[in-house]
Amino acid sequence: MEKLKVLLPKGRIYDSVASLFGGAGISLKLPERSYRPVVDQNDLEIKLMKPQNIGRLLELGAHDAGFTGRDWIDETGADVEEIMDLGFDPVRIVVAVPQALDDAALRAKRIIAATEYEALARRWLDARGFNALIVRTHGATEVFPPDDADMIIDNTATGRTIAENGL
Repeated sequence: MEKLKVLLPKGRIYDSVASLFGGAGISLKLPERSYRPVVDQNDLEIKLMKPQNIGRLLELGAHDAGFTGRDWIDETGADVEEIMDLGFDPVRIVVAVPQALDDAALRAKRIIAATEYEALARRWLDARGFNALIVRTHGATEVFPPDDADMIIDNTATGRTIAENGL
């Protein structure tokens, strides 16, 4: 019997996706330190991956379906078909700068923009004529300014962390 191969996101939205499966009568149990949940259906094969990787892996065809954010599909340019927006963990991609910097100060120099979204950031910065060097982050992007970056381009659900870091 051929199995349906599904990628689930490791991290914040895993619980929401697992609950969705549970509502459909599919039990997932994730052993500690495992990336392969135990599924109570023989026709499913499930693997956890970082959401950043899911779109591209689906595009390559090794898996049949997956759950990830639109932000990562846009960032990677993955050629996949969105079946449904489940509304889990909605975020916005925002640009934030230290409160002391204004647009004129940013345009007067080559700026450093810290982000996990290199492609999205490059498109946005270029479209607005910024002279910018992009520094790839791996989480905690809001800690970069003002010492290590002039600007961040990051996702936010509420904006609270950005505001609490003076951006």
